[in-house]
Amino acid sequence: MLALGIAVLALARPSEVAEFFPLDFGRTWVYNEAQGTVAGVTSVVGVEQDLLDKKLNPVGKGVPIVKKVGDDVVGCVFYRIVDDQVFVVAFDQNRPLASPYPIIKLGPGKTTWSYKGETQWVGEMSPMALEGSCKRGPAREIQGNKYDTIEVTIDVVIGDPDGMCAKTHQTSVYGRGVGLIELVDQSTFNKTKKENKRKLISFAPGKGA
Repeated sequence: MLALGIAVLALARPSEVAEFFPLDFGRTWVYNEAQGTVAGVTSVVGVEQDLLDKKLNPVGKGVPIVKKVGDDVVGCVFYRIVDDQVFVVAFDQNRPLASPYPIIKLGPGKTTWSYKGETQWVGEMSPMALEGSCKRGPAREIQGNKYDTIEVTIDVVIGDPDGMCAKTHQTSVYGRGVGLIELVDQSTFNKTKKENKRKLISFAPGKGA
């Protein structure tokens, strides 16, 4: 009986990665973006929703994070947390990914992972290869408080590596109880290189659904 009780507790253990990637409804982040020159880029956590197939049948759930510039929605990504991994599951509620892919995999030390499958690119599904790593980082001060952090590095190739493709190298820092603190995205498309930076200005926890 004791062993069974321990097993149940183990199964019920809350995911630690959810502390670094909080998906509580209404949570809001405000960032500077594009090399720190654009203020007021806002990300907001929406209500968990059913993801639907072509016949509008539920095929799983995802939590959207909506990105806005002013009042304009400029992007939306649906996420799901499973154990200590964060998965991208859709960019459109009615077009869930056949194979969700992990963007964070948290462990006691440095963790690495890889993925080969498809993602949505320029409105169509395209092949994607991803290599990721995650490690614990130093505490960071945000809004007068110190928070534990994790550092995540992701390298992605979307499209044909020998033809038209996009390559991205991302380095991100997430704070426990905060979420994304900063991101540096270095991308190459058809030999054109671009760097985008995102840095947290402020955040506010959600108020629940």
